[in-house]
Amino acid sequence: TNAPDGLGVSDIQLWQRGSTTAFAPPGLNSPQADSQPSLSLTGRWIAFVSDRSGGAGARDIYLYDQHESKLLPLPGLNSAGQEQSPCLSADGNYLAFVSERLDSIGERDVYLYDIAQQKLLPTLGLNSFRDEYDPCVIVLP
Repeated sequence: TNAPDGLGVSDIQLWQRGSTTAFAPPGLNSPQADSQPSLSLTGRWIAFVSDRSGGAGARDIYLYDQHESKLLPLPGLNSAGQEQSPCLSADGNYLAFVSERLDSIGERDVYLYDIAQQKLLPTLGLNSFRDEYDPCVIVLP
């Protein structure tokens, strides 16, 4: 939202069914633009995009833990390019996203990040010389 009582240019707010108001978890939003939230099935983790200071590029992806009320490190995920369209798997173990990193095949490619292992996973055959958008992660048993 870009409500006048928000912290930044745009803020992420959550709304629970049965509630009459939305709320912003403590420590989630910044004075800059925070957007494109993706929640894990339990709602514990929120992946989102921000142009807050201290990032690797113009727009980076962050992971917020609602139980701990803090941002979690994602080493190796962000680049000097723009990251966007985060999508958490239902179990919160994987994060798919789009990046405009310089070593990509196309201008925008889809990447998959293993949160527990803190590393990018191979996505052979997924990307093309064209732009890829809006990934979704489904983990089958």
